[in-house]
Amino acid sequence: DTVSAGGAMYLSGGLGLMQVCPGDPNLVGDQIPVDLVANTILAAACIAAVKGKGFFRLFHSGSSCTNPIRWSQTADSVCSYWGRHPSAKQVMKAKFKMVPNPLYYRLLHLSQVSVPALALSVWAKVSRREAVQKKSQALAKMLARTQILADTFYHFVNNEWFYDTANVLDLESQLSPAEQDIFRMSPDQVNWVHYMEDFQYGLQRHVLRDEVLPSMHLVELNSRVRATRMFPLGSLFSDLAFALSHNPSPQHVPPSSSAHIAQAVLASKSVIQAAQNVPNGMVRAGEMLAELSSNLSLPTVRFMGWLMCKINRRLFRSVMVDESSLEVLRNLDPSEPVVLLPTHKSYLDFLLVSWVLFAFDLRVPHIAAGHDFLNMALIATLFRRSGAFFIPRKIFKDPLWTAVLSEYTSELVKQNQWIEFFIEGSRSRSGRMLHPKKGLLGMVVDSWAAGNAKDVHLVPINITYDQAPESDSHIAELTGRAKTKETTAAMLRAGPRKLRRSFGSVEILASAPISLAKETAACLQLSPEAGRAAALTPAVRNKVLSHLVSAV
Repeated sequence: DTVSAGGAMYLSGGLGLMQVCPGDPNLVGDQIPVDLVANTILAAACIAAVKGKGFFRLFHSGSSCTNPIRWSQTADSVCSYWGRHPSAKQVMKAKFKMVPNPLYYRLLHLSQVSVPALALSVWAKVSRREAVQKKSQALAKMLARTQILADTFYHFVNNEWFYDTANVLDLESQLSPAEQDIFRMSPDQVNWVHYMEDFQYGLQRHVLRDEVLPSMHLVELNSRVRATRMFPLGSLFSDLAFALSHNPSPQHVPPSSSAHIAQAVLASKSVIQAAQNVPNGMVRAGEMLAELSSNLSLPTVRFMGWLMCKINRRLFRSVMVDESSLEVLRNLDPSEPVVLLPTHKSYLDFLLVSWVLFAFDLRVPHIAAGHDFLNMALIATLFRRSGAFFIPRKIFKDPLWTAVLSEYTSELVKQNQWIEFFIEGSRSRSGRMLHPKKGLLGMVVDSWAAGNAKDVHLVPINITYDQAPESDSHIAELTGRAKTKETTAAMLRAGPRKLRRSFGSVEILASAPISLAKETAACLQLSPEAGRAAALTPAVRNKVLSHLVSAV
């Protein structure tokens, strides 16, 4: 919360004053949180008092050898934070780029800073407007100070130092566990993404005096992808390195289990009974199941991970994710299924959720998708092999389709898979949540009540776009135009036009998991086991569903 050292540089970048800085972004910048320095001073003073006269030891409080942070990370943090929280005091759009080549730096500085400032100065003289003249003079002063700042930091961002912190680590080891919790000195547990986010917030809140909410510690995924290093030249192929280096926990049903699912679905009583009322019922049920089923493939998931890196970087300035909520998902009992329930405003929703889970090495889910996608030949195959299973519209008017889908969902629950569906049913054109549909959620509750899982975790996910990529068509549909049918040709026509636009930022926030067993017990005021048994009756089932929808 002070304009000194790195804080001055970050604030200048956030206000758009320092658009480019001469420096090497790949070098380590030895940064250290001030509380760790203060703790080291206090502990060093105590140890010196104990040792007595004649004791001397040098303590380096630094991060370069223990948990280094590179200047590229700080630059990404400045752009990410101030892009999402622009200040009214910004002079220009927040950009902060470090350039190691002196000639290239001069060219960028000329085009991005000097020329705009000169144009404003000329306009001030020509127009003779007092307000413009004052703005031009103020900008000239600020840019002069920024240049002094760049010159001052030149030595620090074009060289790197590594400080030996062995004495500090030894000092910390002499403290008791309770003292170590209070007087932490080692930066080994500093999360630099969170630290830099808090740093920018402190500058905006306490230096600029802006009314801004505290940071939620969101991670910018596009920057995380660019930072991926797996092999030489990894920086040139960061998207490929990202796709190949991530290993989601076992997420797909092996072929033998896929066959087992099909066999179990077709052998179920509900499917056999529904098929009796349809000519060639069991043959038709098999066709429905083949049309419905997902076929998760890790190579396809990797390909889609690579493709989404390309798409997201073109469509969005940033993709922000709450990392702490994803860590909660990682720690859930793997023997219990998880149901992801995102909000639904764009066709990209389920692709973004799968991409985020893949990026954090979590399970890629089985996703309930619209039957219309089957009209898009290659796209349907990619989606199916990325986890999508396809549900026709108005499925609940067909008893056989309903039975097949119910048993298929039940088998996924029984195998502790992660399932994703949109509780709103279809995309919201207005941005407001639609009235929830209870069909698939009811099938999950039925499977749990039948004893196929000890518990089921429901995870609401909020996806917020600055502007949804389909916003133009949403407006047209709200004004009465018929919805355009999804086809591969339509997507290929619209795709290039969309990729030339920027739709701002998108934030993906997962809420705390909701325990189906606990919520049912709370709703019925029964023990979990008694609640499970009671949920099998239709009247109680509807009450439980309404309670769950409200909780979600």
